Amino acid sequence: MNDMDDLISRSKLLKEIETWGGCVEALHEYILNMPTAYDVDAVVEHLKECSDEYKNSSCEYELGKSFAYSNAIDIVRNAGKDGAE
Repeated sequence: MNDMDDLISRSKLLKEIETWGGCVEALHEYILNMPTAYDVDAVVEHLKECSDEYKNSSCEYELGKSFAYSNAIDIVRNAGKDGAE
């Protein structure tokens, strides 16, 4: 099973455990602090498509958008860790 097969709705899970009663605060906090799972390749592909729209522009504003998308791709590939290049 890969991560994409295991995606759940955090908000639905939290609502469900609230109905359990008893001592579920630690589980609630654990779930709130779990990292969000996403398909890196799909996100990168979408960002590339957005970046490509502006790559060949002569407008500085649009070239800036392309640069911003490229930076976003690096961030996604590096899971948001510092030092993304």
